[in-house]
Amino acid sequence: LMSFSEDDLMFYLNTPTSTNNYILCDPANSKKKTSDYTTFWVIGCGPDDNYYALYMLKDRLGLTERADVLFDLHRQFKPLAVAYEQYGMQADIDHFKDRMERDNYRFTITPVGGQMAKDDRVLRLTPLFEQRRVWMPRKCAKMMRDGTLKDMVQAFINDEYLPFPVGIHPDFLDSLSRILDIPHKFPKTVEVQKMTFRRAV
Repeated sequence: LMSFSEDDLMFYLNTPTSTNNYILCDPANSKKKTSDYTTFWVIGCGPDDNYYALYMLKDRLGLTERADVLFDLHRQFKPLAVAYEQYGMQADIDHFKDRMERDNYRFTITPVGGQMAKDDRVLRLTPLFEQRRVWMPRKCAKMMRDGTLKDMVQAFINDEYLPFPVGIHPDFLDSLSRILDIPHKFPKTVEVQKMTFRRAV
């Protein structure tokens, strides 16, 4: 069975700047009682062709709470695209459109879906980790809906990354894989050209 290696985990100390940002969301599916977590990522594509996790969240969130997080993230990170899992998504989208009108703040949401099995979607991440192109913060503490404080990085590593494919619900991994379902681009580094000045005669 394919799995992920602890040796391929990379961590950054300083938050990268000049990234092209993308929001990825896999909302809780009310029809599937086994998976009632919503996951959010903000992935920054860096000028070094690496993927930086700028924000991570996995929590039990209701529709209004999902909207709160999504709109806050959009305002903060100014993403080039928002990828949203399309299964059971229609009610969410309708709610978001109403919210956009109320807030007078609008953006496009790209539905992502497809027939590929979840584990197969996740395995598409293997080359990115093997090439050590996925970088995470050392810690990403978030207050959960139930009032507990949880480190999202450790939750991702211990609950999903290391156990995969044995982990019960690889929601974090699955939503991270959605970066591969949307067009994304890495910013080009601009070389400073030497200016030559001609002396006036």
